[in-house]
Amino acid sequence: MRSFAMVAMMLGLVCSSAGAQRTELELGMRAGAGIAWASGLDNEYFVGAPGAGRVSMPAIYVTWFALPHLMVEPQASIQYNNQAGSARLTGALQLAYFAFPGRKFSPYIGGNVGGYTAGDSLKTGTVGAAVGARLEFCTKIGLRFEGLYRKSLCDNCVPRSNEVVVSVGVGVLLR
Repeated sequence: MRSFAMVAMMLGLVCSSAGAQRTELELGMRAGAGIAWASGLDNEYFVGAPGAGRVSMPAIYVTWFALPHLMVEPQASIQYNNQAGSARLTGALQLAYFAFPGRKFSPYIGGNVGGYTAGDSLKTGTVGAAVGARLEFCTKIGLRFEGLYRKSLCDNCVPRSNEVVVSVGVGVLLR
C-alpha cells in the first residue's frame, strides 16, 4: 500500500498542472508523410520516421517560445544518400503564432524558410507555410500535429517544386 501511494505521489508531481509556468524550450523530432509534385513529372509520395522521408523535411527541432504568442524554431536533419555517396544536411527556420499561449492546447499558423546541402554546396532553398496544433502532456511532453506546404526555389532540382506534408512531432519540454 505504501509503494502504491509513493508511485501515485510521484506521478502526481510529474503530471501536475503547470498553471502559470511557461515552456521556454522544446526539443523534439517528427514523423510524417506527404506528396511532392512538379509540372511534367510524376508525383512522389513519401513516409518517414523520424522526418518525412524528404530532404526538405527536417526531423529534429528546437522550439524557443520567444514571446507568449511567438515560436522560433530551427529545424535540422542529416541524410546519407548511398547512390550519390554524400550526406545531405537540411535546415529550416519556422516562425509561428500561437492562438492560446500558455494553455495545454493551442492551434498555430507559421511560415518557414529552408534549404539543403549536398556535398559542400547549397542545392536549393524552400519557402512555405504551416498550420497546426500543439498539446502539452504532464508538463514535460509536447505533442504537435502539423500540415505544411513548401515551395522549392529551384524548379529543376530535387526536392521538387511543390510539397505538402502532414506530420506528428513529439518533444520534451525544458522549463
